[in-house]
Amino acid sequence: MWIEAAEAVSAVSGMALRLASDQVLETFAPLGPTYYPRMHGRVLKTPVGPEMYEFNASFRCGAYCRAHEIAALGRFNERVNAAGAPYATARD
Repeated sequence: MWIEAAEAVSAVSGMALRLASDQVLETFAPLGPTYYPRMHGRVLKTPVGPEMYEFNASFRCGAYCRAHEIAALGRFNERVNAAGAPYATARD
């Protein structure tokens, strides 16, 4: 599922992965004060039980675009849930 999370955060954000470890995925951040439709994406993998994990995703797209960030999280959730992973939760 972590592989799908990596593919999803990159696809949803429109940016390539900058960091991919066993616990953190992070995309490059686009330049500029408002850079929608590209976003900075980050996913943290947190253990919640034996061999169980929660994926906490966040997306940032600059000033005045919170609705786009929420929509991106929804698209990320759909992709990862379709692969059978736990849902992502918003992080502010």
